[in-house]
Amino acid sequence: MSEPASRPLAGYTIGITGHRRWEEQAEMLSRRGARVVHGPTMATTLLGDLDETVAVTRRVLEAPVDVVVLTTGIGTRSWFAAAESVGLDDELRAALNASRVVVRGPKALHAARAEGLNVTWSAPSETNREVVANLDAAGVSGQRIAVQRDGGEPVVAAALRDVGAHEVIDVPVYRWSMPPDPAPALRLLDLAVQGQLDAVTFTSAHAVHNAFELAPSPGALAEAFNRHTVAVAVGPVTAQALHDAGVETVLEPERARLGSMVLAVAKALTAKARRLDFGGVSVRWQGHVIVDPDGELTELTPGERRLLEILVARAPSVVAKASLAEPGADDHAVEAAVARLRAKLGALGAGIRTVRRRGYSSELHATPA
Repeated sequence: MSEPASRPLAGYTIGITGHRRWEEQAEMLSRRGARVVHGPTMATTLLGDLDETVAVTRRVLEAPVDVVVLTTGIGTRSWFAAAESVGLDDELRAALNASRVVVRGPKALHAARAEGLNVTWSAPSETNREVVANLDAAGVSGQRIAVQRDGGEPVVAAALRDVGAHEVIDVPVYRWSMPPDPAPALRLLDLAVQGQLDAVTFTSAHAVHNAFELAPSPGALAEAFNRHTVAVAVGPVTAQALHDAGVETVLEPERARLGSMVLAVAKALTAKARRLDFGGVSVRWQGHVIVDPDGELTELTPGERRLLEILVARAPSVVAKASLAEPGADDHAVEAAVARLRAKLGALGAGIRTVRRRGYSSELHATPA
């Protein structure tokens, strides 16, 4: 049975931790059938007082600049907006075009070109480390360098000073912070730990750091990613942050782009779909939906999905009712839940056999779809 071409992610629930362009990501996932839970783990805040950015800009313009490093798209655009507010944008553009313009990735590249800058080099790996290594290899001794800082600490400026740059001007434009309302993020993280999310996407290392700081139990969150919830990183820096947090396997697209990440998620989750067979009847099981041969979808509740997972994983062994019960539930609740699951499975429901006084066993045959 081939995958439903129009909705390959039907039945899967995906958490989004990003705060910028999250609607675009959600739209791409939803069009493929996924259910989306949004819980931003960070916020980007422009500096409330432009005086600092303007003062540093005036310092940049005091003398010729040999190299300018642009790390982010929002930072580049906001820097020019701050300069424009005091009539310095044309002077800044001329000064930067007289230097070697280096960018960390495609977002900064597009923003730089939109501002009329001639970009000399863009880091293929889109990492700060590669930017510093490239400039170090070219030689920075005696050079005056301006660095548009991202929302974190001034790591690029510090690294360039360490490798011998004569003067490094750090240009702060915005800062990263915790989300103003952490409740959606906490809900998302709780769902991940409970196994109710099939994947969680991260589009920045800072979002990863904040997620593990917000999580009531960072260890439980890492375990969830290592056991049942796919941790997805948009690029290598974000992936490394997940590894540093104890996540062993991270899904990462070949190209660090939002669209590529969504395609990687679709491919990975589609590969997890299974075919259930019993008595000559075959259906496709993906996430929390059962897809019949005509393409009709039957949705399973989290509890029903859990029951099916346990019974199929332990087939053909008998599973005691106590092992199937939700916390606080009794045998009658289990019996009712199994009855509902059988009904939703239709003809395949007969493949779940009651073993009197012991529990249930599954005769459903599960294979990769």
